[in-house]
Amino acid sequence: MDLSLYLRVVWRFKLVVLAGLLLGIGLAFLSFVRVDLGSAPHFRYRASEQWSSYTTLIITPTGFPWGRSESSEENDPARYGQLASIYANLATTDAVKRLMLEAGPIKAKIDARPVLASDSSSAPALPLITVSATAASPEVAQKTAERASRAFVEYIRAKQEENGISPSGRVSVSTVKHAVPAELLVGRSKTTVIAIFLAVMIAAIGLAFVLENLRPRVRVVRSDELSDRPRAAAAGEASRRLG
Repeated sequence: MDLSLYLRVVWRFKLVVLAGLLLGIGLAFLSFVRVDLGSAPHFRYRASEQWSSYTTLIITPTGFPWGRSESSEENDPARYGQLASIYANLATTDAVKRLMLEAGPIKAKIDARPVLASDSSSAPALPLITVSATAASPEVAQKTAERASRAFVEYIRAKQEENGISPSGRVSVSTVKHAVPAELLVGRSKTTVIAIFLAVMIAAIGLAFVLENLRPRVRVVRSDELSDRPRAAAAGEASRRLG
């Protein structure tokens, strides 16, 4: 590869390459950011991030049965582990979302899962569930996770009162871990930005070489080169005659 040739062509058509550079930067920028023109122009990212936060709820009988030394059917962790699997499905129902909407629109995806005793999918569930929220910003994710857990606790208590369950016989659902600071799950991809910039630059440099082939630079011949040509021609003719 003749690097000097590449540099010479790029320098000769530097305006073409510079225009490609500016165009590549502009298109790459617009592929990453949306420009909203209006009374107050501003920029917005085209792709959004995904942040996740969660709360942890415990499902127990009334009181604190886990602090008792004797065990019974009512404070059997396995029984409340089974309830956790049921409650995890109830936490994302339409009835709970309607309670959330009373505090404002929902701008996150809500999910709920029982906490397993180990990482194995066949492990028994503990009397705990996590309620998570995934949103485009960490603040929305954390606030929505807290709202979802409060709405679910409110839903359970309302159903217990509606069905006349005595306070002593009710299952207690309470928060043991409030919404943790959100963690970034998916960031904004820059693959498209890089691909667009490289494509434009390759096209600009390619155009420079096309122009070089269409309009090659004429090499200036020095006078001493012209005076040497007859001598070279005569020497060549003499060599042919001797041959």
